Amino acid sequence: MKSNEAVTIISEDEIILNSGQPATKIDFKSMGRSILVITEIDEKVVILTCFGDFSRFDEIAVTLKASE
Repeated sequence: MKSNEAVTIISEDEIILNSGQPATKIDFKSMGRSILVITEIDEKVVILTCFGDFSRFDEIAVTLKASE
């Protein structure tokens, strides 16, 4: 992912969610700091975005999993 004048990428990491699902976690700054987690669940792209208070973000992100 690339930065431009409006968006600055702070970090981009490949992660594994607790469900075993691979995901990309992007920490960026655009009119404030934000975090994205992008993954594919049940053949659909899922994007979890957080603005502001990140204290519960990881707790919420690990709940993403495919339906059973």
